Formats: sequence, structure tokens, C-alpha cells
Amino acid sequence: MIGLGVIGYGYWGPNLARNFAGTSGVKLVAIADGDAARREVAGAQHPGARVHADAAALVADPAVDAVAVATPAATHGVLALAALEAGKHV
Repeated sequence: MIGLGVIGYGYWGPNLARNFAGTSGVKLVAIADGDAARREVAGAQHPGARVHADAAALVADPAVDAVAVATPAATHGVLALAALEAGKHV
């Protein structure tokens, strides 16, 4: 079972989280978003996943094996690099 975390729960994040949550062999274990309202929605839609206020906390989560980045494109490089440096799949 792959523990997956989604960074960003704005436009694409909910779609990615829903699809990963329904995928065999994958467990949605964490979601991160800087916006408190989006974290509240994420927690309500995925009560089994931990909800983090920032991406660094998600990347540091030992249950997260892989990360999907669903943030503005300009932030993808920094977030993906941080996850890769932490030994996560991206």
C-alpha cells in the first residue's frame, strides 16, 4: 500500500485526492493546504487523511510515500524538489 499525500486543495487537489482515494493499492494519508477553509473542506471530504497547514509538514509525515502536487505551476519545482530530497516519490 502506497501512502499518498496531496499538496494543494484548491482547483485540482480535490479531484486528485478523490481519484487517489479510490485507487487500489493507494491510501490517501495526508492533504496540505495553506488556506484554513480549504483544509476544513479537505478534512470533511477525507476524514481518514491528516490535514496539514503547510507542505513541509506533509513531506515530513512518515506515512507519506508519494506526493502529488496540485498548486500553482510556479511552485511545483520547489515543492517537488523538497519531496524528492525527503525520499518521497513525486
